[in-house]
Amino acid sequence: MEVSQETNQNSNITGNNQVIQKKLEQIEKRKIKKKKISQEAFLLLSVCLITLFISLMMIVVVEGNSMNPSLFPGDMLLVLKNPKQYTSNDVVLVKKKAVDRIWIKRIIGVPGDEIMITEDGRVLCNGKEEKEGYGITKPGNELRYPIKLEKEEYFVMGDNRENSADSRTFGVIKRNELKGKAILLFGRKI
Repeated sequence: MEVSQETNQNSNITGNNQVIQKKLEQIEKRKIKKKKISQEAFLLLSVCLITLFISLMMIVVVEGNSMNPSLFPGDMLLVLKNPKQYTSNDVVLVKKKAVDRIWIKRIIGVPGDEIMITEDGRVLCNGKEEKEGYGITKPGNELRYPIKLEKEEYFVMGDNRENSADSRTFGVIKRNELKGKAILLFGRKI
């Protein structure tokens, strides 16, 4: 009788061990499945964020000196593509239809503003002098001042006033010629 009870206990222990082993295997399978789902969710979220970034933002490297002293050749800018609104003093990307080039300029005037550049180099927006400190501003040869900006028109200039092709050279900019607004300077070469 004692052998039979001992055998019974051993088979109970063996049965319990098998149940415990199966439970542990099920738990391990669930962990692996959860980990795989987490990895797939992370990958999907990463792809969505990268796609969103690419559709809304771009990185631009500054070329030339027309934005000195604010921006220098090699500086890297994070640009918001086609924002809802542009305001005075925004640093923007300009793409004229006739020219295969993108310029980085500063908005001086927005729709409804009146821009005046005097012979002595003062820049006035709506009769108020802009205290910019960007150097001598020549009026340009092609424009007749004052310029009243119509709907969807902007006046842009480079910060290096003496060495910049801008609205004084190629006229006012239409809204559809503005391709983005700089929101962050993140890579400055020294």
